[in-house]
Amino acid sequence: MTKIREPLSVADAITEIAKTVGWEETAAVVGLTVRSIAYWSDPEDPREPKLSQALALDAGYRAATKGDYAPIQAAYGHQLDLLQAPVGNRDQLRQIVGELVKETGEAVCAVLHASDNPDPNAERDAVRELDEAAEVIGRARAAIVPFPKAVSQ
Repeated sequence: MTKIREPLSVADAITEIAKTVGWEETAAVVGLTVRSIAYWSDPEDPREPKLSQALALDAGYRAATKGDYAPIQAAYGHQLDLLQAPVGNRDQLRQIVGELVKETGEAVCAVLHASDNPDPNAERDAVRELDEAAEVIGRARAAIVPFPKAVSQ
C-alpha cells in the first residue's frame, strides 16, 4: 500500500529525487544503502538526511533534471515559511483568495509574454510575477495548514 506523503515534506522530496534519479543512484550520492533512502522517504519514519546529505541529493537531482529546482530545499523552505506564518484559519484563507487569483493570473500572463519575447526585461518581469504569486500561494497554504506534522508532534 502506498503511503501518503504531504506535499513539500522531506519524505515527498526524497521520493521525488529517488524516482527521478533512481534509487540506487540516490543511495550512491550519499554513500548509503537503498534501504536508508527508503527510510528517509517514509513519512512515518522520523529519520531524515543530514544537511550535507540533503545538499548532495538536491545537487544530484538538479544535475539529473538539468534544472534549478531542489526538492529538499523547497521542503525545508516551506516548513520555515509555515513556522513564521500566523496560525492559519478559514477567514484568513477567504481573504487571500482574491489576491491569489490576481497574482497567479499576472504570473501566467507574464510567463506567456516571456515565452514569446526573448527580451531580458520580459523574463525578469515573469520571474518577479512568479515570485509574487509564490508568496501568496505560501500564505494561502499556511492558512489551510498552520504547521507541518514534524513540528507539531
